Amino acid sequence: MLDGVSRAGLLALRGLTLLEEFLFSEMTGELVIKDCLELLPHLHVIAHKLTPYPHPHNPKNMQKIGEALSRIEAPCTLQLRQLWLFNTNTVLDKVSLPELQVLELRGAIVMHPWLAGGVPNLTELHVRLFSQEPLLHILGHIGQQLQTLHVTIMHLHRVDSLLKLCPNLSELRMKTTSGAEMSSQSGLDTHLKHLQTFEYSCIDGNLQPGLLLQILRLAPEMRSVDLDLASWFDEDLKVLAELAEEGACMRRLEKFMVRCQLHLNQLGLVDKACASCIINCPQLQVFSVRDLSYAVSS
Repeated sequence: MLDGVSRAGLLALRGLTLLEEFLFSEMTGELVIKDCLELLPHLHVIAHKLTPYPHPHNPKNMQKIGEALSRIEAPCTLQLRQLWLFNTNTVLDKVSLPELQVLELRGAIVMHPWLAGGVPNLTELHVRLFSQEPLLHILGHIGQQLQTLHVTIMHLHRVDSLLKLCPNLSELRMKTTSGAEMSSQSGLDTHLKHLQTFEYSCIDGNLQPGLLLQILRLAPEMRSVDLDLASWFDEDLKVLAELAEEGACMRRLEKFMVRCQLHLNQLGLVDKACASCIINCPQLQVFSVRDLSYAVSS
């Protein structure tokens, strides 16, 4: 932690070639962070001292990093492997980030030049935005290389749009107020292994009924499912049991957890789906379908 260290003092630290992290406090100003980035470009992580690693992050501290980067005037190649930005309205055109692996974007984010092919090692993206349009624009440039995508968006309409832009995605986590849909499967190829959604409220889920089944069909490598659904249709529960019996997908499924609104007459269908998955999914360790009043598990 280097609060109060002068530019000359930071310059003296350049000899510490194994130094990887700079952790700052609430009192650290943007100029100190800027000097640190310019004079110690070999750093891998720069973050608030209490939260140096992903989640949770204070937006104010995230904003400091963006403001510090925007103050850099001469072209600068940084070795940062993790970066978190909040409300970055200034285009960071003087910064190169060839070693970046994990990126988190929140709030109002502009399209930085390094997002257009300048982050070849980026594999993990966390976004918390208001709409899906800027996300799709960013994914159009970096989606092919992503393996992990965590999305928190007020209105997410098309899950297939995300999957098409990220064909090598292994993990997808979503949180949205709207029921996401998949309007087309044509040409869609996915290696998805982990699917998780979180709900904003205890009533409305993130996925429309039937969407989970579509994703399962397209993702034979799926290992874990952990979802909030709006509801289950009787037909969906029957198809879930049939999918397990067919053996074309869900063969590698290890965990299946769904929270949803169930009707009393659906309990038998849940039991049948549970039995089918237990019998036909050889890797299954956990099966759970529950609402506020009912749970069935193995």
